[in-house]
Amino acid sequence: MLKINNFVLDFLNYLNMKYIYLKKFYNISFLEQLQQQLGGSLSTRDNEIFLKIDNEVAKGSISQFTKRDGISFINYNIIFFDDIRFQMVSDHPINYEFLYSMESNLLHNFGNDSDTRQIEKFRSVIFGYGKGLSSDLHFTKDQKYILSTINISTVYKENDVNLNDIFVQKLQSIFKLSDNEPRVAYIGSLNLKIADTIQQLEDTSHDGIVRSLLIEAAIKTIIALQLQQHSDDLENLDMNIGTLTRKEMATIQEISTMIKKHPEKEYTISSICQQSGLSKAKLQEGFRLMHGLTVTKYIRHTRILAAEHLIKTTDLNISEVVYSIGLTSRSYFSKIFKKKYNCSPKDYQLNRQLTYLSA
Repeated sequence: MLKINNFVLDFLNYLNMKYIYLKKFYNISFLEQLQQQLGGSLSTRDNEIFLKIDNEVAKGSISQFTKRDGISFINYNIIFFDDIRFQMVSDHPINYEFLYSMESNLLHNFGNDSDTRQIEKFRSVIFGYGKGLSSDLHFTKDQKYILSTINISTVYKENDVNLNDIFVQKLQSIFKLSDNEPRVAYIGSLNLKIADTIQQLEDTSHDGIVRSLLIEAAIKTIIALQLQQHSDDLENLDMNIGTLTRKEMATIQEISTMIKKHPEKEYTISSICQQSGLSKAKLQEGFRLMHGLTVTKYIRHTRILAAEHLIKTTDLNISEVVYSIGLTSRSYFSKIFKKKYNCSPKDYQLNRQLTYLSA
């Protein structure tokens, strides 16, 4: 039987791939260009643009938030029904992309370069490229993609020093682009803290200026986590800094989401291990990587946040709140609540009520 190597399979797939050509303009958004080629409907909310697609090409949504300094934050939650290649060309001298996938792997290359690299989910990824090059993402048909990218480019304005340019200069000191080497690709270690930051943003119900501030904070956090991961990877090139597989990392994320959605359930380390198939050591390692907390401390942290939300948004008394988050001891709840918020649950509730009455 004739065997076909991966390179040939990739080449055959590319022949049938649908190309989406995009350019970095500041007078037309990324999503407006996508709509022209993929269809769908555009909507806006405050500083965000949303593209919703439900046709023969794709089903799902893509959102774009652009800061005043030109840094854009793009989120994908979508399935394509054809093999799709996004080819983003820039006229800016220097461009950087911070990329993170939470669902499905994808391929990347710079324009027509033969060096195609795989981006695995949960990995910290940074790309840099110069003027005239393109950064291409390859999406496989019938796979769901949950993906975030932060795009940063130099923006030159006459008689004006742009803060974005200053930040790009700092990135240049880390990821050096030159005429001889106008591209750089860093695919780092698995990092669950980035997933946690993105998920927290997805879970927020705020809108208006509060949401805008939260997105800007998330952008800074994601960039900081990716740069820190790059620094850690350089320091640990010859060390084994983690034992979890991608599948085990995905399981840690699923457990975290379950606890966040159902803080009232009774959790034990043994029951979580039995349900997930993870060992106690790997379970704890995953929670430290993702949250910087042990499993027990994460459960307690999640319950306190849920309790604070209930106190703010419902008429439940404190005993009912305690029961709703899965605790039985009101005195214990009061102790851990006061440690976090520096006041008792009752005082917190009274202050919220007085603030509401005086508004």
